[in-house]
Amino acid sequence: MGPARRIERETPRREVVEERVERREAKGGGERAEPKSSERAEAKASERAIAERETADRHRVRIDRSPVIELKTLVGAAPARAELPPPAAVGPKARDLYDAGYWQKLEAIAGEPARAATDVEVLRNGEHAWERRIHFGDDVERSLVHLGYVIEPNAKGIAYLRELAAVARRGKTVIVGIDWLAQRLLLAGARPEARRAFAAATRELLAAGGRLAEYAAGARQLEELGVGNHFKALIKDGRAAIVGCRNVGDSHYDHWSDFELRLEGPIVASVGRAALSVLRDSAPSLAHLPKRDRPSASAAWRAKLDVLEADYRGREVTLQADAKARRARGERLAEFVFVFANPLRDKPPPGGLRGPSQALIETFGRVQRSLLATSNYVNGHPAVMQPVTAAALRGAEVMLVTTGREASDYSDLPWRNARRGYATLLDAGARIAETKIWEHSKIYVADGRVAGFGSYNLERPAESKLAEGLFFTREPALVQAMRDAVHDTIDRRSVVLDGVPPLHPSSAGLGRRIVEQAREIVARLIEPFQ
Repeated sequence: MGPARRIERETPRREVVEERVERREAKGGGERAEPKSSERAEAKASERAIAERETADRHRVRIDRSPVIELKTLVGAAPARAELPPPAAVGPKARDLYDAGYWQKLEAIAGEPARAATDVEVLRNGEHAWERRIHFGDDVERSLVHLGYVIEPNAKGIAYLRELAAVARRGKTVIVGIDWLAQRLLLAGARPEARRAFAAATRELLAAGGRLAEYAAGARQLEELGVGNHFKALIKDGRAAIVGCRNVGDSHYDHWSDFELRLEGPIVASVGRAALSVLRDSAPSLAHLPKRDRPSASAAWRAKLDVLEADYRGREVTLQADAKARRARGERLAEFVFVFANPLRDKPPPGGLRGPSQALIETFGRVQRSLLATSNYVNGHPAVMQPVTAAALRGAEVMLVTTGREASDYSDLPWRNARRGYATLLDAGARIAETKIWEHSKIYVADGRVAGFGSYNLERPAESKLAEGLFFTREPALVQAMRDAVHDTIDRRSVVLDGVPPLHPSSAGLGRRIVEQAREIVARLIEPFQ
């Protein structure tokens, strides 16, 4: 394959993926219903409401009475209503591929049935997502639990820790779970003043009665180097949660491409169980205590998790009863299958893969028309990537959206490892769009019928090293919201490749070539841990 030529998109268009598919749908009479939104100014609105009105793409997807989906805007306007889009006109065989049998397989992989959400809000726009997160604890009743990979030592990360400390001072249970290794690496590369500010914010949290816990801390890394938690959730009282792809910090809300949902209802019970699994493999921060008090503090930590688990179980009964009553009134609720794996507890079967990888393989293997996928980098386990390549070879429109070399904020080594697999994908007929900003969402849309999102990247550590979670749904409004998010990234923030990008210009001198080859060697060495 010759040198790559990047094709910049001058105007927003949706021709990259599903262009041919939409032409076939038009011939078959199928049409997509597009949600409408409106805005109206309110002269005496609060600052928070004004901030919400400034962004046009903030919308709330509330699934209520069948057969109508209510799309409630977050700009103070009356909700626009859109009829459910008709089933895709792709023939009986394709329509059957995501039937009850598929859903049951996902449930078997997850180890529990699909769970309903009584309220769903899409948090795509960073400004609005930040407002939702920073105020999430305003009405907390008992507990607020944060689980994530890292919290950045910058303005938003520190403001978030201080807000959690304020919740703790009100007498609520506040737990912050982060990844031990990733957080330390992040702080090691930060400026001294940023590290000091971060340390002061964590001390404030602990002094207020909050708890900080680190997953796979210290000696656990000797058992399995590089193991960590990558699953993200913010859980309020076991009744509501913000889940998805974002860590907490300026990057995720100000610059990067990301995606989250705010959920209420029985699905939150599944999120709570995953959080408890991670927290039970996390060590509480005790360095601020005298040594004589640390054993009792460790016992109190375990007891607190037991209390939290009991609270979540009690709340689940209430949430299930509410969902049942809603269905009895004729409401249709969005359902999710949540697949989670903790590498310290959930070992794969001999020769097999863990749950999230299995769920993706099951989904990718059914693709007939189109597959949209976003990931930090595209360098997944071979068993996960094989059905992606196979779908392209079957003639499906496969588009993979991933971080470009110039957008790789920390290092281009992961991009180099992903680049080595580009030729196989492109030769099979898949297309790759590299983003101009860091692509941090993890969205998977199969045939416009099923969508998954969460913390799982198409990268090898997602299978072998990290605690990961994926949410799958067939709800048309949510599938459409995720398709829109991917197309928005393609249209406004990406370049589409027609070949493998070169490592250096053809005119590069000997010194540049030697440096590039040396970096290639380093990239291969770190690949198992990237």
